Amino acid sequence: SLAPLFRDTIQGVEDLRATGELRRHAVACAVLRDLLPSAALHLLDDRLDAIKREEGVTFFSDLVKKVASIVQREPAPFLYERLGERYRHFLIDEFQDTSLLQWHALLPLITNALSSDGSALLVGDAKQAIYRWRNGEARQFTALPRLFGKERMADGEEHEAILEREYRHTAPLAENYRSARAIIRFNNELFDALRGTLPDKYRNVYADLAQRGVQEHEGHVELVCFAPDDHEAGQTDAPHAPQFAAGAVNACAADGFMPGDIAVLVRTKAQGRAIAEHLVASGHQVVSPDGLTLQSDVTVRAAIAVLRWIHLPDDVSAAQAVQLLAMIDATTDPLSGPANPAQRMKTWQEASPEIHARKPLLALLHAIIRAIGADPARNAFVLGLVNEALLFIQEHGDSATRFIDHWTRVAARRSVSASGDDRTIRVMTVHASKGLQFPVVIVPYADMDVRGPRDRLWIDARGVAQELPAALVRPGKTLEALGIPELLEETELTQVDQLDLLYVAFTRPEHRLYAGFDGGRKSGAGAAARAILGLAPGDKREYGMRLPAPARKPRKEENTVELAITEFPHAPVPLAIRSEAPPHWDPSDPDPFRSHGNAMHAVLARVHTLSDLPTAMEMEAGAWGLDAPEKKKLHDKLALLLASPELEPFFGQGLHVRTEATLID
Repeated sequence: SLAPLFRDTIQGVEDLRATGELRRHAVACAVLRDLLPSAALHLLDDRLDAIKREEGVTFFSDLVKKVASIVQREPAPFLYERLGERYRHFLIDEFQDTSLLQWHALLPLITNALSSDGSALLVGDAKQAIYRWRNGEARQFTALPRLFGKERMADGEEHEAILEREYRHTAPLAENYRSARAIIRFNNELFDALRGTLPDKYRNVYADLAQRGVQEHEGHVELVCFAPDDHEAGQTDAPHAPQFAAGAVNACAADGFMPGDIAVLVRTKAQGRAIAEHLVASGHQVVSPDGLTLQSDVTVRAAIAVLRWIHLPDDVSAAQAVQLLAMIDATTDPLSGPANPAQRMKTWQEASPEIHARKPLLALLHAIIRAIGADPARNAFVLGLVNEALLFIQEHGDSATRFIDHWTRVAARRSVSASGDDRTIRVMTVHASKGLQFPVVIVPYADMDVRGPRDRLWIDARGVAQELPAALVRPGKTLEALGIPELLEETELTQVDQLDLLYVAFTRPEHRLYAGFDGGRKSGAGAAARAILGLAPGDKREYGMRLPAPARKPRKEENTVELAITEFPHAPVPLAIRSEAPPHWDPSDPDPFRSHGNAMHAVLARVHTLSDLPTAMEMEAGAWGLDAPEKKKLHDKLALLLASPELEPFFGQGLHVRTEATLID
């Protein structure tokens, strides 16, 4: 029978757990799994520090660390002496997003001011602490007047004593001037109930959250729970969320709201991209700094890949272009034609002879776009690429290779639409919406939970390796079951993060709030909210009244000036326009005659007599990119010119020659 063996095995595991050996073994395995990546990160950090010292560069993130080390080490009078100023009154806004390092860096100056009739005003809302991933630490706000993390700071006890002595509690703001009454009532009831789902030590974050409405309009809240079987294989977000967002937009439009009144708030950029693409496909105009980027369109990526291959024809660029062109033209057999990517691209180019490196950048891009079968008038992404190329040419010149570099560094992440107006719906992350308000807010992914691999965490590893005070490990159920303190704390803080994100999203609307929940989620803020609201998959709930959009405030009249129409001659103007560059045209030097004249001018500016010519040539040849033959040719030409009898009175020996002199001032 296997039963005795199972009983002995289970008893052995329990014995190992009781002695702590199981915990040490699991931690050791987790440390070993990520020890090599941790060592690599350490080496990279050391190398980065060495490069910064060599180049004399300091990152902005380094400044806070350096300031904190100085402030905590030196007395406040010395610091004020070095600053040349003495500050007695401090105001810190958005205190819940202040990092521990920033607070500890300012604290010696603040406590010094408080001890000498100064003041400090700390403004914030711990319920809106959504920047913990940027080291924001809301616990230091909720702990006031006690000093959170005082054990990490020199003289922490003394600073805490001053804070407790000078602390004056201020009642939270109870009036809400933004949202309609139904939205405020809904949020008060929902988040008061969700407060009970938090660990006891974090429930004070949502204490005193009730607000009173000031606006007269009732407002409307609509909630939908998607069925869990709507998920496709490998899909992590609710697939019906984009359709839900589009339906909410149509409902608002039917009630008189303008597209510019509507904001769709999402948790991630991938969610924003899905929503934006669906709304655009449905005929809506969208502005999305997080979702609709130029590089998200395969046609744009294919055009850039072909442009790169035209000017940098190596095997890698050819393979990328072939792959992207195959993604666009699904009717073409990817296995047909030459196997070599470079040869396939040459064959493709032969079918479009207007595509060659001698074309100016904008004309070449248009030729590539036509060959691909795209139309800027019908594709906002392609139009954005053309506009980006035009702006680049105006600012930096007609250089395809420089534009490719500009694309890689900056342009690929540009938003398709730069700004919004009354005709465009805004799609943005909850983080980007903080501090803003909108007449209508749609939250299609209201669960605020992101499935996927979790970030590694630093834990105290001295129990398994004395030489490692801390180690980077990957969170998992095994370590969590063993009660690793750092992992338990992270799990609890993640729960607070999700609730804070939901609170920020649900408190942005003025008149209407739409929210969609994923019925397949088993945990997180969304699942807790569904349980409180009694939302089962397929259910729909409405609160308040769905009324027509309120009358819009008339816009302030602007002073306009009507420009007179300029009359042009009716007869055709004879113009000679070259659409292509000459065969030997160099894109990096589009006007060689002007460059030659500028080089000659620069050399002559350094010449006072004929004997100065060799030195002037040496100094300017490199700056103007003159090779040896060009340098000799220009030298001989100028030497012959300066030695002529006509110029001897101006460049002769013994004369006071003034070059680049102002004739008329």
